[in-house]
Amino acid sequence: MRAGPIAIEISACTDVGLVRKNNEDYFLVVDLTTGQCLGDIYRAEKNPSTLSMLLAVSDGMGGQLAGEVASQLAINALAENLIKFSSVDPYDRLVKAVEDANYQVFREGQRPEYRGMGATLTAALVEGDQVYIAEVGDSRAYLMRDGRIKQVTTDQSLMEVLVARGLISQADAEKSSSRGILLQAMGIKEEIQVAVTTLPLQSNDYLLLCSDGLSNKVKASEIAQFIVKRGSTQPACQDMIVTARHRGGEDNITALLARFNGVGLPTKLSNNKITTTLQALSTFDPDRPKPKRRTQRLSSLSVADKAARFSNTVGGLASNNRNLRSYPRLESLMAEFERLSHHLDKATDSLRSEMEALRDAAEWLEKGGAVNRQLPEIFTKMRSAESTLDHTRKTVAEAKELLKKNN
Repeated sequence: MRAGPIAIEISACTDVGLVRKNNEDYFLVVDLTTGQCLGDIYRAEKNPSTLSMLLAVSDGMGGQLAGEVASQLAINALAENLIKFSSVDPYDRLVKAVEDANYQVFREGQRPEYRGMGATLTAALVEGDQVYIAEVGDSRAYLMRDGRIKQVTTDQSLMEVLVARGLISQADAEKSSSRGILLQAMGIKEEIQVAVTTLPLQSNDYLLLCSDGLSNKVKASEIAQFIVKRGSTQPACQDMIVTARHRGGEDNITALLARFNGVGLPTKLSNNKITTTLQALSTFDPDRPKPKRRTQRLSSLSVADKAARFSNTVGGLASNNRNLRSYPRLESLMAEFERLSHHLDKATDSLRSEMEALRDAAEWLEKGGAVNRQLPEIFTKMRSAESTLDHTRKTVAEAKELLKKNN
């Protein structure tokens, strides 16, 4: 570790977007040495030997206010756990903290008013000149270095698995209405797989954490352009948010951008290419058997064991298991899609029947000279519900076809 301070500049912006009523995204920046929350704009110089920070973004999901509850609970529990496990090795500390936060969201989700809630989580634990990035779900982390940008995380989604296994192209995945199907999220199940990547920091590195409301609208190359153009983190974040809104803003949008600089960091790493400095400590693999315990400590493994464990994985997927037919839960997944299709069909038929009955009633009232001013509004809401059901049925049908095609 080099002598001298590390200069840190952090800005975060979140926006409800143009369609949603509530903002279910949540972010947090915490100084883990003091437990202090640092707000949405922070600048300081820190000694590398005492630098310990958490940067985190979460995208909540669930009915009513459950998504907001899930994202806030996930991140707040994570921060508390990181402070509690302060004496533990950084990797083990981060994995244990995320796993325990997941369990807290899962436990709270058993309450009737929060049933089914969940959240994505992408968190960066900064320890001196090293960063550990944990991911559950599809909120992303990007690293920008020397004008080049790299996505550090891998979306834990059905589409990403199909792309990684060569079953569909990246272009088709990006256009698919099924791209929002996640294979894991915080609080959905009692146990999760925490994917962790680590990297050393170099002077003038930028680290971006964001929800999919941003990454679905703004390309990585555009993010790099905003950072280069603005230089400072706050206006760069604002540019990203405004661009995502102008391109539809259907989802909540969150960007958390950190810049690391100063004499406490090397001007150039010996091998400063982003890809070669990234090290996957653990990956997400949907085929991996359920773990027997929550935390599996890699610190107890030899270097050779670690190398053997991760040498066969590409993008979080075992190289000898690229065929969807070998997916152990394929039958149950197909059964779930069939069940969901059945219920969606029934709901659509029922809604259309009610709309037809309401039209007959409206015509009868009109013939009698009566006028109901609420009927047009009711019809508008029912047509909106019909459109939503049709879109959902199409999404499920596409997912079923993808699975059948490769079964």
